[in-house]
Amino acid sequence: MKESLIKQKMVRDIRAEGGYARRIEDRFSVGMPDTVLIPLGCIVVWAEVKIPTGNILRVSDRQFIELRRLRIPPHSTSFMIAWKDGVHYIHPPKLEGVPLSDCMKQTIETFGDFIRRAVQNEAI
Repeated sequence: MKESLIKQKMVRDIRAEGGYARRIEDRFSVGMPDTVLIPLGCIVVWAEVKIPTGNILRVSDRQFIELRRLRIPPHSTSFMIAWKDGVHYIHPPKLEGVPLSDCMKQTIETFGDFIRRAVQNEAI
């Protein structure tokens, strides 16, 4: 499945529950995360979405810088999100990348619940 379709579905899922979500498609804004999500009852979440070819979730150096800058508690946070074999994985930004096995994995829950769980888990 293409990355654009994954992002479209994520946006639809958040909007369907009454939240706000938008894909950011600005090829001239180098490093800007490609998705902003505001699930109901949650802070603003900036996300860089990837479909890794292997088992490492990694963003570019410039994407990492922007993701770190957008982590402004308690107003917003940022994550790297992977989609592999029909499952979402999420992890706070890490320059060197992380194995998918170290990421939080979506269970049988809505995408909005998955994001809220990741934000809550990070706050603990």
